[in-house]
Amino acid sequence: VVRPTYMAAVPRIFEKVYNGVAAKAREGGDAKFKIFQWAAGIAREYAKTSQDNFRRTGTATVPFGLRAKHAVADRLVYG
Repeated sequence: VVRPTYMAAVPRIFEKVYNGVAAKAREGGDAKFKIFQWAAGIAREYAKTSQDNFRRTGTATVPFGLRAKHAVADRLVYG
């Protein structure tokens, strides 16, 4: 199984993937879509925090609370 850490693509590719997943979540009903929106927000916050900390300290650390939310989102949506 290949699990790339980085993937290069034009932004439109990522938009299409996001829009497809969002449409599927919307089809699942309001609750599923709300969970998707929450998880997407957590993913953005996690990535930004990790990148900011890496630039500042050289280590991509993330606070425990955000790591915990990301783990829950991983189980509910990503995984």
